[in-house]
Amino acid sequence: MEIEKREIPIDWEGRKETVVIKKLSYGDVLDLREESTDLKFIGAIPQIKFNSSKYELLSVLKSLMKAPFKIEMESIRQLPKEVGELLSKEVNEFSNLGEKKNLISSGQSKQEIGTKK
Repeated sequence: MEIEKREIPIDWEGRKETVVIKKLSYGDVLDLREESTDLKFIGAIPQIKFNSSKYELLSVLKSLMKAPFKIEMESIRQLPKEVGELLSKEVNEFSNLGEKKNLISSGQSKQEIGTKK
């Protein structure tokens, strides 16, 4: 199976550059959710918290194939705001991460999003 890719033009250090992202696989998306969710127990009750910032950063990191900057978490954290927001938007659209994006935009990002009794 061939990896689906998308080229995104960006302004980088005064010149036009291209970032290439891949469409995240089902497994990638599951890993993203796992890495962005914190499960703690208070007694016997599980408390689940979702970290939207981590989810957004990891989704960009896992999608990047080619960029004019190092493909590592610290480089992504230091991107200009406009570039980071553009890449996050493109990754969310391209990999159909809208379901999780709706959760993020609903204000529940770092609050408890589910408990079981």
